Amino acid sequence: MTSVESSRNSRLTAADIMRGAGEFVHIDHAVSEAIVHMADNDRNVFVVDGDELVGVITDTDIAEKCEAKSLNPNDIHAGEIMTPCIPYCRLHDDVTAVVRTMKDLDASLLAVLDDQDEMVGEVILRDVERCADTDALSRDEVRWLRKRLRKTKALRGEATEGRSFPRTSGGPRRYAVRPKLRFKAPRR
Repeated sequence: MTSVESSRNSRLTAADIMRGAGEFVHIDHAVSEAIVHMADNDRNVFVVDGDELVGVITDTDIAEKCEAKSLNPNDIHAGEIMTPCIPYCRLHDDVTAVVRTMKDLDASLLAVLDDQDEMVGEVILRDVERCADTDALSRDEVRWLRKRLRKTKALRGEATEGRSFPRTSGGPRRYAVRPKLRFKAPRR
């Protein structure tokens, strides 16, 4: 990597690499609905209760909490398997800080919050992989990033390979307008 590329990458922020806030399911909806959203959009699903963001469902949640216990995703609610503590970063955090936060929390995604603590997007490992300046990261952070990417890719294959879950009656519910999400971020 040239010094010009290195300089450019170190200035990239979460706002530059984030995806828009993805799909949402209500805390009381069936997990099968979240699975449909995940399969249709290749995204994680955020869990809401009214206009409050209360959790996230990832491939890891599906694999470890639903499939490993042979639970029927039509019979359990999103709130039962979601990860209630949502890791986050700020819009203006640089990519190096994003990677360090992901590593410190062993997280494959971060919600991106604006200055009013509203979720405006998400950053996932693949986003970081494309633009992380590995020269600015420690060896340990680069090693963690590569290892976590392999684990995430393996889980994605295991979580959906050869399985199909029936849709809930009426198919997945979609929000016509993205809810204005309040996020009660803990102090760091």
